[in-house]
Amino acid sequence: MNRRITSILTAAVIGLAPAVAQAEEIDVYINQLADDSTPDDSIATMYQIFDLTPRTDGTKVAWEILDVADRSGNDSVSLDMLRQIANVNVRNDSIITKLQDMCANYPVSGDQRATTTFLALRKAGIIARYTDEKLRLDKVKELIEEYSDMPADSDIYKQLERLGSLCIILGNSYYSALLPQYIEKSLELAQKLPESDFGLRNLIYNQAMTIYTNLNMPEKAIEADHKLLESMNALEQHYHDKGREHRNFDPYRYTTYRNMLQNYRALSPEEIEVCHDSVLALAARSEEVKASMTNNVTNAYYLMATKQYAAAIPLLKQIIEKPTTDNFNLIRAIRHIIEASEKTGDKATQLAYTTLLNQKLTEYLELAAHDTYSEFKIIYDLYELEHENAELELKTINDKVKFQRTLLISGCVVFVLLIAALVSLIINMRKSRRLSAGLVEANEELRLERVNLLKTQHKLIEARNEARSAEKYKSEFIDNMSDQIGNPLNAIVEYSNLLVDCASDDKRKYLQRYADIVKLNTELLSTIVNDLLDARSLGKDSMTVNAAPAVASDMCLLAMESVRSRLSPGVTMTFEQEGAPDVYVTTDAHRVEQVLINLLTNAAKFTTEGSISVSYTIDRPNNSITFAVTDTGIGIPEGKEEEIFNRFHKLDRSSQGNGLGLTICRMIANLLGGTVKVDTGRKGKGARFLFTIPMS
Repeated sequence: MNRRITSILTAAVIGLAPAVAQAEEIDVYINQLADDSTPDDSIATMYQIFDLTPRTDGTKVAWEILDVADRSGNDSVSLDMLRQIANVNVRNDSIITKLQDMCANYPVSGDQRATTTFLALRKAGIIARYTDEKLRLDKVKELIEEYSDMPADSDIYKQLERLGSLCIILGNSYYSALLPQYIEKSLELAQKLPESDFGLRNLIYNQAMTIYTNLNMPEKAIEADHKLLESMNALEQHYHDKGREHRNFDPYRYTTYRNMLQNYRALSPEEIEVCHDSVLALAARSEEVKASMTNNVTNAYYLMATKQYAAAIPLLKQIIEKPTTDNFNLIRAIRHIIEASEKTGDKATQLAYTTLLNQKLTEYLELAAHDTYSEFKIIYDLYELEHENAELELKTINDKVKFQRTLLISGCVVFVLLIAALVSLIINMRKSRRLSAGLVEANEELRLERVNLLKTQHKLIEARNEARSAEKYKSEFIDNMSDQIGNPLNAIVEYSNLLVDCASDDKRKYLQRYADIVKLNTELLSTIVNDLLDARSLGKDSMTVNAAPAVASDMCLLAMESVRSRLSPGVTMTFEQEGAPDVYVTTDAHRVEQVLINLLTNAAKFTTEGSISVSYTIDRPNNSITFAVTDTGIGIPEGKEEEIFNRFHKLDRSSQGNGLGLTICRMIANLLGGTVKVDTGRKGKGARFLFTIPMS
């Protein structure tokens, strides 16, 4: 067995490429492993190899230790390895789930329950960071309900599992009114854990440290940092007492000291220097810590703490410009660079990052309001559920009392009812004799009415068939007319242009004017025919939607080019998102363009001077895009904002068109799952139409 383990560990360590000194020590222990005679000796040697292996590369060694411990029945070591593997794979949901399944198969003990809780908290971290909002809210609701229903004397591990998971998931949101209360309670429970539960206690302290920092509670964060350092020192001493002299927590200490420097406002000048000196000492003896310091966080906040603002600004800029998903650290760095630039008189930097801070705070407040609403909705739902349960219990008791009372009264009532029923039966028998005589006459009257109804039904069927025939003839007539009109209209335009081209230069300009009039009127006639066809197709629900990804700006620009020739002299038409990044919308681009062309044509018709603009806005929470067509034309009279969408309705009877354009816009919008309406909140000359559709 030792030979197999030796070969596996040798292959694993060769792939890890640790420092030369570490590699030499690892080789010594690998050679020693071959001479170990008992599983306990092998595990002790493999622990030394695990402690010398770089923290992020120790998974292979941990799996081998787990295998040996399982086969030798050493549950304590097996559970320790489950926790160590989870620490390295904090983002891998499948591995955490596998570890939970494995942990459930070990005999129940304090160590097993602590490991179960530890893995549940790691699972909560994955839910908090890498799952969708609905799953997180469902999990929060489940945890609050379970924790609220849990008796005060419940098992401490069950309490920590629910409460710690709740803190982790809420700690990744933007605001939680109850989060400080939850984390305080989890810290109280951590203090009550058995002394041997170092891993679980450290995980709670680490989470508290992060949450207090994000909630801008530096005193509380520093307090959690001190507890974590004390616990790590005790754990390291515990390992050294057991012969694991290579086990050290320098990377974890570095993270703690870095967090303390981020909360420097709660530290004295002496404490700030102690933290910084400790970080430098850790970096001097640990390559992993030295590599971590390249992110500039530690140095930047040390410079801020010691008021070296000019030197801190470049480091803070690097932190801000580095891509990150941690908005808490990003906003913290922006606040500090604004403070540093203000102290140094760097107005340009101060202004630039103040603008960025306003943008980030706006996003933060929107998300915070949403998360707060979601949390209070969950709490309200739970309160309603408890209230309903209490009402049901009270109702059950009242129902039992009523039932017993009713049962007593019912005996008396039934006897009275039997007598009444007997009397009623005698009376009804007499009435039935009289009614039977009238039924014959009533049946004859019903027969005659049935005959009349059948005649009426036949007439209605004939009328329905005639209406269907008329509808069919009307549709065929419109289709034939559109086919028959289209070719002559095109011929008129072409021959008009041909006459102009064939005319002499002195007459061409004169004839061109009349050719343009002919072209304009043929386009109007073609528009009328197309509107009639579209209205008929939309009214019969025969028009289909061919959805595909399309660029919003391309649809707007194409619609504008289609209408530009209809603008009155002096009227300008602009696109407000010119040059903006592409925004993709999954929809029927042809139908969207048709709506935009109709709206722009309508704007061009009623705008004789001024401007027409096209723009769009994105509503990410509602997954929608709104196109806006704005003009400075004659506007829409108050109270007529909905009438203009009626079929064949025209505010100005003398204007061109058939009154179907806006009707078709609304019908197409409904077909796409959206809306078209007049912006009644706009002030000033002209009108604005808003066309909203789903993004996908």
